[in-house]
Amino acid sequence: YGQTSVPSGLGQVKAIAAGYQYSLALTEDGAVHAWGWNNEGQTDVPQGLGRVKSISAGGYFSVALKEDGSVIAWGSNEEGQLDVPEELK
Repeated sequence: YGQTSVPSGLGQVKAIAAGYQYSLALTEDGAVHAWGWNNEGQTDVPQGLGRVKSISAGGYFSVALKEDGSVIAWGSNEEGQLDVPEELK
């Protein structure tokens, strides 16, 4: 499914996370990169997402904590895992 096919040119990685058959990388510039199986949108990094401080990967969803303390989630919402509380948005 491509989860071990790290994108060429990916550098300055400061964190990685692994979900179910996909991977995420956070680079020093605060950008998130994703690759691997994308059956639920878990590797579709939201357009314009930046200034990310940390990342996490679930089974079929991804989460980013931004420098301003807000939380962004994408991928499967089958069990409400993308329902970020208003005070964290």
